[in-house]
Amino acid sequence: MILDTHTHFYDTRRDEHYWPPEEAPFPNVCLPEVYREALGSAPVTGTVIVEASPQLVDNHWILSLCDEDDFLVGFVGNLAHDQENFEAHLRELAAHPKYVGIRRGKESFEHMDQIRLLKELDLELDILADAETFAKIPAAIDELGEIRVVINHIGMHPVGNGLEADWVASMEAVKEYPSVYCKVSAMLELYDGNDISNPAEYLEMLDFLWENFGEDRLVFGTNWPVCSPHGSLETIYTIVNTYFAAKGDTAREKFFYKNAVKAYKLQGLE
Repeated sequence: MILDTHTHFYDTRRDEHYWPPEEAPFPNVCLPEVYREALGSAPVTGTVIVEASPQLVDNHWILSLCDEDDFLVGFVGNLAHDQENFEAHLRELAAHPKYVGIRRGKESFEHMDQIRLLKELDLELDILADAETFAKIPAAIDELGEIRVVINHIGMHPVGNGLEADWVASMEAVKEYPSVYCKVSAMLELYDGNDISNPAEYLEMLDFLWENFGEDRLVFGTNWPVCSPHGSLETIYTIVNTYFAAKGDTAREKFFYKNAVKAYKLQGLE
């Protein structure tokens, strides 16, 4: 079993379409069948969708896709912090068994009442942000108690030219918090070098993440279709599989499957 914990599905033909913008170099329609075709030989068996749109209607639309397809094992929604009747809407969405969390950015910890609600509803928090935001995670957990947090896209750090001190410090700060995970995703988009498909180019980043998060707190994601202008899903799979297969069968299974089940509390999966 291999779970891709970061895909975006949308249909620009919908009247309510919000993301991606028209100028984005992605297909106009990205639905499960398009993703399955794009996989090629990459042996992905299910995916967790991450919503890029803060519109309430898009959260419900994705859940309708989840109802139709068992390949879609979970959905990280996206509700704007100023959404009218935020609590009522989140409670309604959380009642769906595949609604597993919400995604936030730099404003993640500016609305702690909403983070408390996530904890109450047993939802996780995906964070797409920077070192300054990640550095706030320990204080939030110390205040609220254990909340599940998934740092998106290897903490948004470029790959291939060393590691910045502020970023290193922020990632090391969460090392002792077992409910904080890091998603190994968007590495092609973040790559800064001349040999993008060479697994050796990613060793410095992957070694650092392994040292800090270990075999129990790293999860696999592709960031499809945002990754598509940079390389294939097969390339992404080959890069990470080369690394984690060398760590042994147990570590590989955790990275590709078991850690995702735990981080997102995916129902019906073990």
